[in-house]
Amino acid sequence: RRAGKSVLDYRDEVITAIIYALSKYDDRHLFKAGCKLLRHTLSSQCESYPISSDSCPHFYDEHDWGTSAHLHSDTVSWHVPCGDQIDFAVEILDKILFQKMQELSMDLPKVLNGKQREKIDINKWRRCFKILHYSLRGCCGVLLDEVIETKDSKMLEEYDPNEIATWHLIQAAS
Repeated sequence: RRAGKSVLDYRDEVITAIIYALSKYDDRHLFKAGCKLLRHTLSSQCESYPISSDSCPHFYDEHDWGTSAHLHSDTVSWHVPCGDQIDFAVEILDKILFQKMQELSMDLPKVLNGKQREKIDINKWRRCFKILHYSLRGCCGVLLDEVIETKDSKMLEEYDPNEIATWHLIQAAS
C-alpha cells in the first residue's frame, strides 16, 4: 500500500498484473483483488502519507514503562510524491481506466437507441464502473476543487497549503 517510489522500478509488471486481474471476469475474487491493487497503487503514487519505522514511541529504559510517552524526539518521515509518480499514475489511468471507458462509449449508441437495450452487457458496465470507482478512490488525493491558473503569490493566498502543494506537484509532472 505504501510502496512509494519503489513501485516505479516495476511499473510494467504492476500494470500487467492489474490488467490481468481485471480481465478475469469469471473470477470475482481475482477481479476485486485487481481493483484493490489498482486503488492502492494509485494512492501510493498520488498521496502524501507518513512513513513509519515503527508505530510506537521510543522508550530507552525499562524503568520508563508505564509512564507517559514523550513524542517530541520521535520524528515522522513523510512520503511526498514526485512528478514521475504522478506520470505513472496517469499512465495507469490511461492504460486501464480510459481504455475501459472507451469500450463503454462504443456501447453508448445501443443505450441511446432503446430498441437494442437487451443486447447491452450490464455486467460489463458494472465492471467498468467498479474500475472507475476504485480509480477515483486511488487518485482523489490529487484532484483539486478548481484549477489554479495563477502564479501570483497574492492570488495563491486564498488556497490552502495542501492545494498549493498539490498544484506544484501536478506542475512537476510532464
